Amino acid sequence: LTLVIGSRRQLRMRAVLYVPNSAPPYPMVIREEGTLGRTEQVPMFLDKGYMFIEYARHDLDPDKQDVQGQAQKAYPEFDWATLAVWAWGASRVVDYLETRDDVDLTRISITGHSRGGKMALLAGALDERFALVVPNGSGAGGAAAYRVLGPGAESLGMNDKPHWYHERMRQFAEQEDRLPFDQHFLKALVAPRALLCTESLDDAFANPLGTQVTSLAAARVYEFLGADPQKNGLHFRRGEHASNTEDWQALLDFAEWH
Repeated sequence: LTLVIGSRRQLRMRAVLYVPNSAPPYPMVIREEGTLGRTEQVPMFLDKGYMFIEYARHDLDPDKQDVQGQAQKAYPEFDWATLAVWAWGASRVVDYLETRDDVDLTRISITGHSRGGKMALLAGALDERFALVVPNGSGAGGAAAYRVLGPGAESLGMNDKPHWYHERMRQFAEQEDRLPFDQHFLKALVAPRALLCTESLDDAFANPLGTQVTSLAAARVYEFLGADPQKNGLHFRRGEHASNTEDWQALLDFAEWH
């Protein structure tokens, strides 16, 4: 399907919707995707009665330095960068879901891998309609801290995709200790909703140590809000930087639990 986003221009964003053969209303999993139709684990969710949707993030922002996407062209006065555009796209998917009568709007989750995981955490922090937020292997700019780097972890200064972030963020490259915030702030903004960070212990570049540190820091906000501390979750596995079946099973199990 193609979502037409009403704005100063009619922005078009493609999506693929998977609907289970069970009775609605359905809980929903939203995934950003560079190429639609590539999530092999979709049947896992359909079998459990979940609706699943992939949206084409590149339709709004092509993920290329010095190249504006249709969202930036429609709103030239906005100073957003690529990750923020993609997160905005996730919220527009929820707008579409609100027009349907077969979606359980209290059980919508957002997920993504790597740069998509960074987007998922940002989307979850900014839009309270996401009941479950699951960044996978999101690393620097995602679930992992900048100030606490494990061996081999990517720093802000090492990032070779400056268009992902606002230019003021990039000023702190190689001086991350001067940042007025770190990524636990985003996790705190998800509270008291459910948050699961899925990581590989072998994915040193994504800084799994830093992900643990930010989850522990965000736990104080879950406690302050009187939220169930078990809604602030971590899942570690072994293996490469990927979005694999173990990651998806962890998401499904966590969703079923909460």
